[in-house]
Amino acid sequence: MNTSNPRRVSYLRASTHWADNPVRSSTFRPVDFVAFRAACEAERAAKPGYDVDVDTLVEPIRLPSPREKVHRMFTVYPYRDMGWLVSLVFMLGSIAFSINAIFALLPHTAPNLIFDGIATASLVSISAGSMLYLVVGFMGLLTAFNVDRGVINPKVDGETAYKPALIGSKEWVWWPTWLELRTVYFPNPAFRAGLVQFSGGVIFTVTAIAGFPGVIDLTDPSKILLFISAPQVIGGFLFLLAGLMVLGLAQDKWYAPKPCDASWQNGLWNVIGAMGFFSVGVISVLAPEQAVASSSLLLLGGLSFLIASLIQWYIIMDNYPA
Repeated sequence: MNTSNPRRVSYLRASTHWADNPVRSSTFRPVDFVAFRAACEAERAAKPGYDVDVDTLVEPIRLPSPREKVHRMFTVYPYRDMGWLVSLVFMLGSIAFSINAIFALLPHTAPNLIFDGIATASLVSISAGSMLYLVVGFMGLLTAFNVDRGVINPKVDGETAYKPALIGSKEWVWWPTWLELRTVYFPNPAFRAGLVQFSGGVIFTVTAIAGFPGVIDLTDPSKILLFISAPQVIGGFLFLLAGLMVLGLAQDKWYAPKPCDASWQNGLWNVIGAMGFFSVGVISVLAPEQAVASSSLLLLGGLSFLIASLIQWYIIMDNYPA
């Protein structure tokens, strides 16, 4: 994949320089072919024949164990890699939504745990979660724009080496050219899934903004439907669509799941989380009085996205040795 990038080709291709001294023709020396052939056959006959075991000459690539990758999660911090930052911000947003769901469940399941200021804490948590998901969507696009722009070392890195452009490096871009968008990114289904998820994050932000006191009349059912319930349904549906697209990409065949694959598990938990968020929007439209069910589904969605973010963090650490 790296070598197919024009930047990779220009880097790997050796520079060609003409020599300063003119090229001189070598002096012709005739060869006695009969004597040369006899010498080659004599040398070949003197050497014993044996088979070379290729496996003994090639050093196998050692893959990190799951324990090693978990250890790297807490000891290696590639803060200039946007993909790594996406995992952490996604995790923080999921925690915020989970906390908001717990606050919403307390009045119905544990009234004795209600504290002063819970309404403010609930508003802050859902606003923080929505804004973080919006930021994650944009960061995901930046990750896609820079995923294969880093400079590789052909003596160390292989053709499939993970070499994104790091934040602040000269290879880093905030926006690709129109030609790259049209020929590289838009045809890529993974990039289209990222666009869908980013759109869902933008729509979810409408719900968070509308929930602030004084923005809309929360006693007007029509405004609640338009600015809160409808964005929840549409945003949740877009999240679900993006999750299904990514889950499909993680499978070799659409009907063959890969439960032992970390990327497939990441896609599965994203789909479960999106289904939870989408169901919250549907319940807010069809049965707004079902507060317990709505809050429970929001908690399910937040925790599922949290699991997905941890798996995503775990996967990316495969590229960063301790």
